[in-house]
Amino acid sequence: MQHLEGAPCQNESEQNLRRLIDVVFSSQPAEIEEVLRFLIGRGKGLTPSGDDHLVGMLAVLYGTNQHSGVFLQVLKQLVYNGKLTTDVGREYLRYAINGQFSSTVTEVVDQLMNDDQQLLKSKMRRLIEMGHSSGADTLFGMLIGLLAIRRK
Repeated sequence: MQHLEGAPCQNESEQNLRRLIDVVFSSQPAEIEEVLRFLIGRGKGLTPSGDDHLVGMLAVLYGTNQHSGVFLQVLKQLVYNGKLTTDVGREYLRYAINGQFSSTVTEVVDQLMNDDQQLLKSKMRRLIEMGHSSGADTLFGMLIGLLAIRRK
């Protein structure tokens, strides 16, 4: 809501999440890499929150055919050549880079395109229940993807 209302950023994490919205469709690899280096591996757990945000965002971008080649190229290079995150986080990101997501994630994306609000809420609740915070973090990433598309 702060982003939508134009409020100033409260901390470095919020600033980089807003920058992510800006760089999703950027053609500037250095700018994209700077934001991704901040996010990949950020957070605790088997799949850090930053990784889950990126997976959710990519799910929306693939689901709407709005993904950016430059963004994916930089992300792929960082994920495949770097040790920026956990082994599990890296695997999730590798699948996401290739447009492959869990059925729970794809069901939410599919419902975002439909008009059945009750079914969407049900699918979102199911996603939120995944892991300690992974489902909520992935859903937040979906919001980032939608905001990036809206900005485009």
